[in-house]
Amino acid sequence: MKKRNIFGLLFGLIFMLTACNEATEINNTAAGDNSVAETEELTEGTDEDVEEGTENDASGAASSVYVEDSASNASTEEKAEAKDIQYDRTYLENVDGEYVYRLTDKSIIEKYDELYADAFADVVKTQEEEAAWLDQSVYSDQTVVTSNLLYQDTNESRMMKTGSTFEMDYDFDLLNVGYTYVDLNSDGVYELIFGVLHDKYQDNEPQLVFERAYALVDGKPKKICEGGSRCTYWLGNDGYIYHYGSSGAAYSGVWRIHIDNVSAPSSKFVEDEFLGCWGNLVHITEPITDIDELAYLPEYQISDDEYKALSQEWESRQVKIEWIPFGEYQKKH
Repeated sequence: MKKRNIFGLLFGLIFMLTACNEATEINNTAAGDNSVAETEELTEGTDEDVEEGTENDASGAASSVYVEDSASNASTEEKAEAKDIQYDRTYLENVDGEYVYRLTDKSIIEKYDELYADAFADVVKTQEEEAAWLDQSVYSDQTVVTSNLLYQDTNESRMMKTGSTFEMDYDFDLLNVGYTYVDLNSDGVYELIFGVLHDKYQDNEPQLVFERAYALVDGKPKKICEGGSRCTYWLGNDGYIYHYGSSGAAYSGVWRIHIDNVSAPSSKFVEDEFLGCWGNLVHITEPITDIDELAYLPEYQISDDEYKALSQEWESRQVKIEWIPFGEYQKKH
């Protein structure tokens, strides 16, 4: 199944690998508490070692095995601590082998619907702001419409619809917006995440990713991430949060991330690990301080085969999110 917002694991993989190899040649020339799963215990090894962890579903049966690239030997106390920061998986279920996050506690929904009222208002506001750009002519003296970067003549309307924003991904239809609450750092306070109910391209599974999130800071909602089709976030069945980003085939991939401190003025996700192409194919297994520097360290270089295997493994961890329709919130409030 095609998944356009999952860092090109199945789409454009050959092109991405080719771009990475070309960039490499140029560089060389130049110079948790969990009702579903138990926390995996990972151990560092040599190039020949394979790290494995087994996660059990509600019935006690082994449900997945995680394979980590052991070529990277970075193992710091900070990295170990970061791996302990997982989201609360109380509402994560294994349904016929598929992991689903399904918030069923109505009291939690009602409580946080009130606490995040300003966040819902912000979603409406940003849609109005983005929609204002739709009735814009590309050329002031011509009547044209551009949709998804394709031009066509028309004598009826002028419209510009390009780029990648959350509003465009749900097609400017609030009834196509979904939300739910997840305790992203297991501190007892739930964060609010938004996604898309139905993909307009009919070739994607929007339930696998979220594109916007808010946290409560001093009792008030604060936006902590903003995405689009080239910038998405997802929950892993291993308890971790993942972020896909792309600035081109030679610079794209997935970061494993966590929230450090939502109360901090500059609260944001901390990048703990990276898998993708950054000039070279790399798997960086330490907190990302300077990716441009880390991406060229020998210990983090991986082969095409290693990249493909790890990419498939990371993608297999995606959790399907059962969204609450935005329309239900609107009816109640």
